[in-house]
Amino acid sequence: MIYFFIGGIWYTFYQFQVTFLQVDPSVSALSSVHFHFSSAIVPIFIGMLGRIMVKKSWYSWLVVIDIIGPILIAVGIVLSKPLEIIGVSIFACNIVIYSTYLLLKIKNSTKKNSGNSFLILSSLAFYSIIVLSIYYPVAKRYFSVTIMDMVPIYGSLHAFGFVLFGLIGWILMTNYLNKGVN
Repeated sequence: MIYFFIGGIWYTFYQFQVTFLQVDPSVSALSSVHFHFSSAIVPIFIGMLGRIMVKKSWYSWLVVIDIIGPILIAVGIVLSKPLEIIGVSIFACNIVIYSTYLLLKIKNSTKKNSGNSFLILSSLAFYSIIVLSIYYPVAKRYFSVTIMDMVPIYGSLHAFGFVLFGLIGWILMTNYLNKGVN
C-alpha cells in the first residue's frame, strides 16, 4: 500500500508542476504511473502466482526483487541515474519472469478457464510496455515524441492492459480454484 502513497506524491508533484530534487514534473507523471500500477499491483500478482505454482527455489527471489526494485527506482530517480537504471532493469526482468512463467503455466495447463485469457492479455500488455520503453529513446530521436506523449500510452497499457486484465484474470482464476477444480 505504501506504493500507492508514493505514486500519489509523484502525481501531486506533476499536477502542481513541482520540480522536486531536480526531477522534472513530466518524469513525476511517469513515476506516478509506475508506482500506482506496477509497484502496487505486482506484489499481488506475484503472490497469486505463488498460489498456483509448484514452488520453485527462485520464487523467493522473485518476491525479494519485487520489494526492492521499486525502492531502488525511486531512490535512483531522485539521487542517482545508474541506481535508477539498475532498479528498472531488475524490476522489469522480474515482471518478465513472472509473465513468462505465467504464460508457460497457462500454455501447459490441461484445465482451461476464463481467467487464462485475461492473464495472457495482461502478460502481453506488459511485454508491449517493455517494447515501448526500449524504443522510446529511438522514437524521440527521429520523431517528435516527448515523455508527455508516452505517459497516456504507457499509463493506459499499465492500467487497462497489465493491471485490469491481470486483476480480472486472477479473480476468475481464484474463483475457478475455489470451486475445487484443480
